[in-house]
Amino acid sequence: MIGKDTKKSLAMSALSMLLCVVMLAGLTFAWFTDSVTNKGNRIQAGNLKIDLLMDKDGTGNGEYVSIADGKGDIFSANGNGIKWEPGKTEIVYLAVKNKGNLALNYNILLNVKDGGLANALEYAVLDGKMPNDLAGTNSWTELKAMAGGQTGDVKPGEVTAAPNGTLDEIINGTKNETQYFALAVHMKESAGNEYAKKSITIDVNVVAKQAMAENDSFDNTYDKGATFLVGSQSEFDSAIENAEPGDKLELSKGTFAISGGNYAVPNGVSIIGQEGTEIALDNGDPTDSSTAGMVLGDNVTLANVKVTGKNMGSKDYNAFIKIQGNNVVLENVTIDTYASASPVIISNTDAENVITIKNSDLDTFYGRAVYLIDGANGTVNIENTKLSGVYPISVNSASSQNLTLNVKDSTLNGWTSYGNIKAANFTNTVFGKCLRGYEFIRPYANTTFTNCTFEKTFKVGAGAIGKTYNFNNCTSNGVDITTDNIQTQLLDMSGVDGDNLRKCSIYVNGAQATLS
Repeated sequence: MIGKDTKKSLAMSALSMLLCVVMLAGLTFAWFTDSVTNKGNRIQAGNLKIDLLMDKDGTGNGEYVSIADGKGDIFSANGNGIKWEPGKTEIVYLAVKNKGNLALNYNILLNVKDGGLANALEYAVLDGKMPNDLAGTNSWTELKAMAGGQTGDVKPGEVTAAPNGTLDEIINGTKNETQYFALAVHMKESAGNEYAKKSITIDVNVVAKQAMAENDSFDNTYDKGATFLVGSQSEFDSAIENAEPGDKLELSKGTFAISGGNYAVPNGVSIIGQEGTEIALDNGDPTDSSTAGMVLGDNVTLANVKVTGKNMGSKDYNAFIKIQGNNVVLENVTIDTYASASPVIISNTDAENVITIKNSDLDTFYGRAVYLIDGANGTVNIENTKLSGVYPISVNSASSQNLTLNVKDSTLNGWTSYGNIKAANFTNTVFGKCLRGYEFIRPYANTTFTNCTFEKTFKVGAGAIGKTYNFNNCTSNGVDITTDNIQTQLLDMSGVDGDNLRKCSIYVNGAQATLS
């Protein structure tokens, strides 16, 4: 048993609040009527505000008071946070209050900073419990067995102790709606002397977002997809864990870490950064060839972020971002890496799918900037984007016959190659040399080049016979491409590429070129 000098320090920290403001515009209407006027019609924006309360007396005779932005209120260094020993249980009585005028959903988070005591503790969150409700409870076993309780081990990091709380009675006119709960922490009977003089700090965060409850003139879904304002790592982790389709996570300036590989962003969620927002990935040197830092599902948007990585893996299919959902958007995303892992891999997308990559910069020294594998189908639109790598674009899949590749207002540096896809279209695209010295494109599919620029000694080959290449208003090394000069100016007539080109149909500004 641990002696009386055992110390345990748990601290209460800031209550996290999200502010949602609904902007409405007033309209003026002209009516056919007598001179009747209705003045002073005011439209007032709603506000979302929560508070964390505590019954500091703990007997049921005291008053619940605000401990938002407090420190050491829940478990104190001079009170119930000391003299812990195996078998001891402490219960505190807390509440969440809706102090605004909008319905909200909330999660209760425990942010645990371990000083060596975490593995010796477990917790229980008991919904709706006040001091009088637990007056006859005499053991930890009884607490854990209570209906509606949520229990778990206290582990370092962040734990969502009580998800999906709702305060929505404001729509019925009830102000300051409050929900009560008890937080119990128990030291396991099995804890040994190795935990003597150890400590722990627990921050309690309540994170809220606007709920789908208030009605407008149509229904109660107008505020579906509320925005989470994310300013810290713990808020980011919680927002991702609890995000629903349509939610938007608005990240502040700073770095947000994602570790472990294959971190799944929920379907329908948007992650929007700002200038100076970075997402730092760590795949942990994976042995699995398909491990990616982030995995994006259906209808996910990632925008305005720089993505960095370490321990990303060296296998062919390792990636920073893997898109394996339909209708995904990457906008203003920057990835610049010397790693072998591809900045972006796209796989297993449907024929009706549309993937959009725009206003981005994806640069890899060793690998493939955008790598399409394993049944990547549908339409991939790349707009106003720089792709650099040994392969700026590579399609390595025998099951992508329903893939259309559209590249517009972009730059491709390196060796572009794509298999027997449905079609490829390049418009206002610059083709140049990558840092490794590659400057080539080898299509295996029908391809159209419109208003494209081929730099210096860049060459065009062919990976298959019987295909059609159209060149419309294109230049090579500053020279306008014509039917007379395309063979010497642009095409690679050596080896297998030359043999294939002679068996393809080559058109320049609508006229067919004759190859020798």
